[in-house]
Amino acid sequence: MNKEDAKDSALRTLSLFLLVASLVGLVWGWSIYKKTANSVANNTMSVSAEGEVVVKPDLAILDFSVVTQGQYASSVQKINDEKMVMAIEYLKTSGVDEKDIKTISYALNPQYNYSWCNNGNSDIYCPAKIVSYILTQGVEVKIRDMAKVGEIMGNLPDKGANEISSINFTIDDLDVPKIEARKKAIEKAGNKALLMAEAAGVKLGHVVNISEGSSYTPAGYSNYAKQISLRAADESSPIQVGSNEITVNVTLTYEIK
Repeated sequence: MNKEDAKDSALRTLSLFLLVASLVGLVWGWSIYKKTANSVANNTMSVSAEGEVVVKPDLAILDFSVVTQGQYASSVQKINDEKMVMAIEYLKTSGVDEKDIKTISYALNPQYNYSWCNNGNSDIYCPAKIVSYILTQGVEVKIRDMAKVGEIMGNLPDKGANEISSINFTIDDLDVPKIEARKKAIEKAGNKALLMAEAAGVKLGHVVNISEGSSYTPAGYSNYAKQISLRAADESSPIQVGSNEITVNVTLTYEIK
């Protein structure tokens, strides 16, 4: 074997050795990592707690409709539009911003007479005949001045709205009360973890994981259509705002030393 062949052979041997060593190192490293990970996973403690904040609503969401019936579609639309303009103008003069007034439905439906040719004889088939039209336009309005909610609801029927279907009280910005509820939950979970660790005779390490869930319970959703329509225009509705509950659930996972 000449010098060149010997040199090539040595290089091949060295390369093979380095490859084998690398593979051994990877296997060994992975084994150490798995043992460490399992050790950390097996030496942890998880605690859960709930933080709750009760907040008075600062936003009312009111749904109302203008409903018009008549023989001709064009006249029904004209009358309905006039009533809706009057209702919206009333809202604006009451301090409601235009961006808080939104049309949510618009339906023009024909009304049929199925017995127009009967003359008392039920055996005679009458093809459907359109006798009138009903137009229903629904609007969602956000009332931010809570002191005006009852006044607006009580006066809307005299301003063109002939159906007030619902009102819902909510929080305009949920982030602020959620932050407070989260702090309460974390504080409760931390105190709970300390008590559990003390009872178990172990010491807590760092928090290795945090998970969160939340829920929101709005104030009552009610149908005021009947009672509102019977009120006088200058009479405010006795609206009870109630309260909203914001709940945050957290789970803290600690290392155990």
